[in-house]
Amino acid sequence: MKKIVILLSCILIFYAVNYNPVKAEAVSYTIEAEGYCHVVDNKLAQGKEIALLDAKRVAVASFMPLLQSLLEKSSLTKEQLQALIFNEIKLEKIINRTSTPVALVNPHSVKIKAKFSLDKERVEKKLQTIVQQKKGEEILQQLVDLEKLYQQLLTEKQELEKKLDLAKVLQEGSKFFYEKEYRKALSAYSQTIDLEPADAKNYFNRGLVYGELRKYPEALADYRQALELNPNYAQVYRNRGDIYISLKKYEEALVDYDKTLELDPAYTSAYYDRAALYGILNRYEDAIADYTKAIEMNPNFIEAYVGRGNVYIDLQKYEEALADYSRAVELEPGSAKAYNDRGNLHAKLSRYQEALADYTKALEIYPRYTGAWYNRGLTYQALKNYSQALSDFNQAIDFNSGYTYAYYERGNTYLALQKYEKALADYTKALQLNPKYSQAYYSRGVVYHKLQKYDKALEDYSKAIQLNSVFATAYISRGLTYDALGELEKAKADFAAAINLVPSLINDLPKKYRNISPSKS
Repeated sequence: MKKIVILLSCILIFYAVNYNPVKAEAVSYTIEAEGYCHVVDNKLAQGKEIALLDAKRVAVASFMPLLQSLLEKSSLTKEQLQALIFNEIKLEKIINRTSTPVALVNPHSVKIKAKFSLDKERVEKKLQTIVQQKKGEEILQQLVDLEKLYQQLLTEKQELEKKLDLAKVLQEGSKFFYEKEYRKALSAYSQTIDLEPADAKNYFNRGLVYGELRKYPEALADYRQALELNPNYAQVYRNRGDIYISLKKYEEALVDYDKTLELDPAYTSAYYDRAALYGILNRYEDAIADYTKAIEMNPNFIEAYVGRGNVYIDLQKYEEALADYSRAVELEPGSAKAYNDRGNLHAKLSRYQEALADYTKALEIYPRYTGAWYNRGLTYQALKNYSQALSDFNQAIDFNSGYTYAYYERGNTYLALQKYEKALADYTKALQLNPKYSQAYYSRGVVYHKLQKYDKALEDYSKAIQLNSVFATAYISRGLTYDALGELEKAKADFAAAINLVPSLINDLPKKYRNISPSKS
């Protein structure tokens, strides 16, 4: 604020040129004026300065009619007189100053009411002194220099206002993003790019939103632009890796995660992300190493314990997996995923009661956890508690009407209950959601066979085999259907194909076919 006043006072030399002084009257004026400014929290001090400046400008406008005679009796322009008044008015006191929260997107409206005074005689004497001290070319050159300073002052003020606007819109975008109002967040972050197109962070933020909206090409474009502006932006590489995983471009994702950690070896969550990718690529030892590194860097990293536990299951290291899940639950008793995944381990080891307890706890924490409903339904199914299994599968489908596996397993439950029409409906729904679901074709074929709809059964078994050429059980079932139709040679061919794939299946064949040799396939 002091800088503003000092610079404007210097400019008054320009306004005094050719001024012909008039006799001053001993008159002093007082004015009350209000100024306003909208700012975010961390710019509150600057906002108060701008609000006071705004109040002073209001006062200048109010004083102007009172000094109209100076315009009439001198060569001053209106703008010159305004600058002179701005320099000479005195702040008597601040009557009131408030900072009122308005909304999260624009948290404070700063309002200042102040009293200003102006001595008319002092204004006229100021002009007379300047004219007597400076004349001719020397004055003109100084005026040019002062005009440059004045323009610099205006530029600095505009930059400050631009930064305040940017901070406001950035906060608005963050609010919408965390409230999952992604369309509004997208609009806000696009505004930040308009305000500051050279800031890589603005493209990064918008890329995040595009990712949440599953607009992956747009997200990649924004991340590319961010990296052009800042090639060492580690977080961009990490997030672009996430997008590549969504697109199943795993090698590109791995390159980006490696680059992230090259730029920032202390980036804990990047180790976690790369570990998850190693799991997808079946590089289990690499996954264990990265999860362990993340845990070493952050011993309270719940998700890393759960992720490492999942990999230990893939490696059949069940006790290590149980230790990791239990540690996650110990660190965060409110982690529904930790309970769910530990339940999966118990279920895999046929510890069904422990599994039920963990799934139930997960659902107490997060009642809309569709995976936990589904997993508990599978456990009840394994215990032949079909009514409870149906209830859980129904709940999973209610929360997610596109849950393919829930329809499929509900179909299996109806099949166990010999409710064949309901089973057919669920298998068909699963196939509508995933037309390449070979297991669903197989199971629907089983139902058609039981209903003696052999042609439809053959069609479904053949589709299952087409999608999965090593589906040994499908060959067995199709062979049985051929046998029921009296097509014995086709039945033999399918049985031979099945025992070629899994020799032990020969024990599942009807006795009359158990002399079939795999070599005859």
